[in-house]
This record gives sequence, C-alpha cells and structure tokens, in this order.
Amino acid sequence: MIKDVTKQDLVNMYKQHPATNAFEKRRMQFYFDMYDNPLVDAKYLVYTDGGEYVGECVLVFKDERKHFEYEYEKDILAKSGTCLIKNLYIAENKQGKGYFSKFLDEIKGLAKAKNCIHLTMAVATDNKKSVDIYKHLNAKVFDEKQYQDVGSMLFMQIEVDKEKEKTK
Repeated sequence: MIKDVTKQDLVNMYKQHPATNAFEKRRMQFYFDMYDNPLVDAKYLVYTDGGEYVGECVLVFKDERKHFEYEYEKDILAKSGTCLIKNLYIAENKQGKGYFSKFLDEIKGLAKAKNCIHLTMAVATDNKKSVDIYKHLNAKVFDEKQYQDVGSMLFMQIEVDKEKEKTK
C-alpha cells in the first residue's frame, strides 16, 4: 500500500534521522522545496505491507524549477507525457519477494491519473541489479548519457498504459 508522505511526515523523518552530510542535506532541501513550490508537482511515497515498511520513492509529474537535484532530471521532465521515478528503494529484507513490481504497479496507477504515458527513471550503468529488474518489468532503455554530477546513466521507460501509447 502506498502512503503519500506529507511535509510534516518528512520533517519528522529528518528529526529522527538527521541529514549527516552535504549530499543528504541538499536532498532534504529539494524534498522540502517540492512541497511548497508551485513549479513542482511531485509526491514522496512510502510503500508498506501490513503496516511494515517495504520501500520508498519520489514520483515527479512536473518540475519547472531552474535548478534540479541532478542535471538529467531537466532532460527527462522536458519530455511530454513523462513522469520521473526518483530513488526507488526496496528494503534489503524485502527484496526478491515481488514487492518491486507491486510498488511499480501502484506507481503506474498514480501516473495514469496524472495522464502520464511513461514512467522514466535514470539508473547508473553499473547498477546491474536494478537495470535487470527494470528490464524484467519491460522497461526499455531509450538513452545512455554521461552527466558530470552522477556519471554514466541508463535512461529507462515503462509504459503506464499500453492503450494510451497506441493512440499517441
């Protein structure tokens, strides 16, 4: 089950687990900003099963800020009908139990409600496990680029709604 994390939930989370380095502090600021900024339409999502934490991600429908957390996000979000999945994570003790595909199905439902055609994600080329999982779930690689701030990335897409894709 997906839970939409509120800004107060996020504040509480960072009180319990404070950002300890520059990277985490920068990410925290981007997440706080996404709640208050009218240029951003995004959700921080937590996935649970029977109340037990399974994983999380950020789903971005629109981000028109001039400054992004990463360079590649601007390129991805400039594509029409695209929603961006950021930082999809499944807890280690939950991996290999089908939660990834269940979480992704629920994310697709949210994206479909926002008229997204594709879910797009950037995966580091050396993250073979994630690349293989996405490919197993019918994600297609549509680009491979090198960005200074994150290195070599595979850009992958999953169709949200095959019927919509046929009519496009």
